[in-house]
Amino acid sequence: VVVGQTSNVTGTVPSAADISVDPTSTVGAAVPFGSPTSVPNITLPPATTFSPGTTPVGDGSGNANINLAPGNYGELDMGVASTLTLSSGTYTFQSIDMGQNSTLELNFTTSGAPVVIDEISILVTGDVDFGNSLDVDVNGEAGTGTTADVERKDYSGGLVLETHGSFHLNQNSQWVGLVIAPFGNIDFGIQSEIWGAGWSLDTHVKQGCVIDFQLADRFDGPGVRVPKIDFALYSEKKTTVGGDVTVSFTASVGSNGDVKVKSGGQTGSVRTGGKLFTGIAATINGNQVGNRRAYIRDGSTVHGSVDGGTDKGRVILGRDTEIFGKVRSTNDILRGENSVVTCSEILCVQPESDETASHTLIDLMEVLVDGTVASIAGTHVATDYNIKRDEALTLAPGTYGRVKLGARSILNLTHGEYYFESLITGSDGTINMDLTSGDELAIFALRDIKIGKNQVINLTGGDASDVYVEVHNNFKIGTGSDWFGTIYAPYKNVIIGQDIPFEGAAYAGKNVIVKDGGSVEFELADRLYTIVGTP
Repeated sequence: VVVGQTSNVTGTVPSAADISVDPTSTVGAAVPFGSPTSVPNITLPPATTFSPGTTPVGDGSGNANINLAPGNYGELDMGVASTLTLSSGTYTFQSIDMGQNSTLELNFTTSGAPVVIDEISILVTGDVDFGNSLDVDVNGEAGTGTTADVERKDYSGGLVLETHGSFHLNQNSQWVGLVIAPFGNIDFGIQSEIWGAGWSLDTHVKQGCVIDFQLADRFDGPGVRVPKIDFALYSEKKTTVGGDVTVSFTASVGSNGDVKVKSGGQTGSVRTGGKLFTGIAATINGNQVGNRRAYIRDGSTVHGSVDGGTDKGRVILGRDTEIFGKVRSTNDILRGENSVVTCSEILCVQPESDETASHTLIDLMEVLVDGTVASIAGTHVATDYNIKRDEALTLAPGTYGRVKLGARSILNLTHGEYYFESLITGSDGTINMDLTSGDELAIFALRDIKIGKNQVINLTGGDASDVYVEVHNNFKIGTGSDWFGTIYAPYKNVIIGQDIPFEGAAYAGKNVIVKDGGSVEFELADRLYTIVGTP
């Protein structure tokens, strides 16, 4: 094992022979002559037997637009800036050659309950060659925004391309699905994005590539997990991201009402059914959509497009704003001094046009809990606990009444389901969540859950995806505390205090408020995923 310059290995480095670590690098622990983990050989699926057709597709000219039905074909030859549209079904070809700046449109159908993606299967006897800057659009979602990327990821298990030659994806391209080349090579070009996988005799991934591994549904035992909701923060009335709060750039923030990102805040894409406001010097790493108004304050930056998404939409750009995308509105677009739109023109489109993006409102209760929240009847007659400061309380899963802990107290919970009338902890305390012997910790409360200031959350044997909280009144966590897990308040508010490293998600029937400072890292509870695909 050789660890080169300025590398950082957080785990152990066992080797059956020598280990060399450059002085500028660090490793968790070097174990020379230890017992390294060996990797057994893996047998790829046997090659498919098939016979392509003879009818050619395309004549090599550019700007072609071909919508192809499933079937057997000969050579596919399309020039630069062409578009090929495929639908669920099986295609066979002698070879595929598409020029640079082309687009592959994939239209998947689904069936069954739970939903199953109807596969697009592509079988090729010869080589497959896609030119530079191939775009892959899935079910009408195009571009590089979060919504399009989520669509690519969610449906990547539904495409399998098997070539008995070699597969070449040239630089700055996209690919969705599994590529199998049992007799040839796979080349993923420089700075390309792949949602899927590649199996071949030799696979080459060139510099700057990003691969989001997704296994094809046909090879996946339990099916593909798809999130029920793709927002880190979402509310019925208003979502507020505090000043200098950082939401992970891959996570979306939204509301059926308004969204406000205060000064210095950073988020991924923002989608709102009402008005969208940013404070001064905010950063949005994705597209912004405000159905009624999008107001980008002075000095803010948007790495995506800005849309005033309905016939009541309006866009206001403050001074010194910078937009790396389109700015579109069905009404006025107002620009402040020194505002810059770097990627495209500003468009005032007509209300009947479909060029502006708009946000479709989300019924949180229907999406998250299939319309029925947990029954918490009986908690008001169950055992109450009133624990003094500096004392500890250990609770087994079950039903409890009002539980209140004083300052510097300790609450010990384990995996399982807890039902409370209310749960209140004092400041400077500790909540231990022990999941070493189970999968999930779920907490349900009829009334408030209030977590005191500077609370330490110790989560062992699991991560934030293993914790789910449903509270039928308000959830509030105090300044300087930790938090792991998804919070859902179907009737009231979720309030996250100042300077909190929050790992999970928050959804509310009224408002989600994240106060100044801190961070939000999106990690959805496992129970809020659905399985797409057959066993």
